[in-house]
Amino acid sequence: MEAEILNFNITKVNHNGWQESYKLSNGIIDIIVLTDVGPRIIHFGFTGERNELKEYAEMAGLSGGNDWRIYGGHRLWCAPEDKNSTYAPDNSKVNFTSDNQSVTLMRDINSGANIRKIINISLSNDEPSILVKHKIVNVSNEDIILSPWALTVMAPGGKAIIPLPPRGEHPECLNPNSSITLWPYTDMSDPHWTWNKEHIILEQTSKLLNPQKIGVLNKNGWLGYYNDSHFFLKTFDYIEGEVYPDLGCNSEVFANDEMTEIESLGPLTFLKSGEEVNHEEKWYLFKNIKEPTTDKEINEIILPILEKNDN
Repeated sequence: MEAEILNFNITKVNHNGWQESYKLSNGIIDIIVLTDVGPRIIHFGFTGERNELKEYAEMAGLSGGNDWRIYGGHRLWCAPEDKNSTYAPDNSKVNFTSDNQSVTLMRDINSGANIRKIINISLSNDEPSILVKHKIVNVSNEDIILSPWALTVMAPGGKAIIPLPPRGEHPECLNPNSSITLWPYTDMSDPHWTWNKEHIILEQTSKLLNPQKIGVLNKNGWLGYYNDSHFFLKTFDYIEGEVYPDLGCNSEVFANDEMTEIESLGPLTFLKSGEEVNHEEKWYLFKNIKEPTTDKEINEIILPILEKNDN
């Protein structure tokens, strides 16, 4: 049995016009979740400090209607991406429950997709980290195939970091050990990309005039985002032998002139009526971090974190 979160505190708040919001805190980090729309995490950051996630001010407090709105924050989707089912609006209320360790946000049925979305959030007792559990339930009468897709919209001005599998030498290494997926609008010559040997970096600025996206079969199981001395890290499982969407991606990064999305995906899963699929992420946040540029600098930040947390 998990230990009780001694510092776990929940407060109902009005967050930027969404009156049915809840602030979660362990005294180290604060999280705000929405129940007027969602399920969605709209705020994640150190207690009393800035939001590490992007919020769209022009959409603050809105709800209802048939148009999909990005809102910002963290959301749960299904892959492969589809104009109809993926962009079904999530503009109505969700159910909120809590105990002394976690909170759960449950959307009854996602209009147009016949699925139920559930996000459960647990806080660490003494660290700046949370466990985010995603669940998708097939509530239709038909069989469906989907991949759970967890998208985190990060505040602008940072750098997304994507790890590559271990490198090797020729002629000892004759077979490939990784794959990269590009979208039709991906421009590998854009100067916002840095193509290192062990990591790929995508910098977000207001000068990023054309959106950029990349997908990777990420066996390392992490993605990072550096922004103004803070480093956000999410970890997730890679399951050997499973089939992943988007030509074999379990992690993706998208950026435009307003924000960056760092995304993890579960395997493509066949769901009969009533069946469910789960996907977990662990989030960490660190401060006073030197901006990483080279593989060596990234490894100096990441490796101790991963070793400490057994990921």
